[in-house]
Amino acid sequence: MFLTLTMKEGGNVKFGGNQSGKIIGIGTIGNSSISINNVWLVDGLEHNLLSISQFCDNGYDVMFGKTNYTVINKDDRSVVFKGKRIENVYKINFSEPVDQKVIFLLSVNDKKWVWHRRLRHANWRLISKLSKLQLVKGLPNIDYHSDALCGACQKGKIVKSSFKTKDIVSTSRPLELLHIDLFGPVNAASLYGSKYGLVIVDDYSRWIWVKFLRSEDNVYDVFSNFCTQIQSEKEMKILKVRSIMVENLKMIHLKLFVKNMELSMNSLLQELHSKMGL
Repeated sequence: MFLTLTMKEGGNVKFGGNQSGKIIGIGTIGNSSISINNVWLVDGLEHNLLSISQFCDNGYDVMFGKTNYTVINKDDRSVVFKGKRIENVYKINFSEPVDQKVIFLLSVNDKKWVWHRRLRHANWRLISKLSKLQLVKGLPNIDYHSDALCGACQKGKIVKSSFKTKDIVSTSRPLELLHIDLFGPVNAASLYGSKYGLVIVDDYSRWIWVKFLRSEDNVYDVFSNFCTQIQSEKEMKILKVRSIMVENLKMIHLKLFVKNMELSMNSLLQELHSKMGL
């Protein structure tokens, strides 16, 4: 809940029913878009309470309705955030704004987060340097520092784990399994006007063929000619072809070609097995 928290004793807080709690810390709550400072951590208090009087003292207007409430900045009349009423309590959840249907809008005090996004999520040290040297027009000279974390920056720094290395070869001979993929269009065309490339990899030998194409519509013709040529040269049959692009609707002819080729090879293998009594 707390973005920052400093543990220190600060007296007692009284509640209804002549009950009281001891203040054991002070900190900041909120998220990357908005924060509330000088929030007390009270020992034994099971609910998070916001003081309406402190909102009003710090330059905000709080408007309550039958089903929701709105906090408005007095200076520019911008909506800081909204919350909704649940039974007899007006609630807000900073950690799950989507589920609570809370709308967060940046206030004047959060200009640093606006510039953090405008500068493509640059770090605070770099933004402070740009502001100090006045290298960006319109960049305000404010304190570019925050203990809060940017959600987009956190997701962008997540590293996907690599696939496990295979210790064995899953195929027993060349052309048993081919991997194909198509890339393009590239910005610069070749001398013959090709902007696409069909990459074919043999799973057993790791041999790679690259066929350059003018259009992705030529994939079927190029690959079918390649299959005829390579099977004649190696005197072996292609058993399987694996590719994500085959599932593309634009590759329907290629998909049928690969499917018919695998069906014919499976029927041939079944015929050989029956003749050998396997």
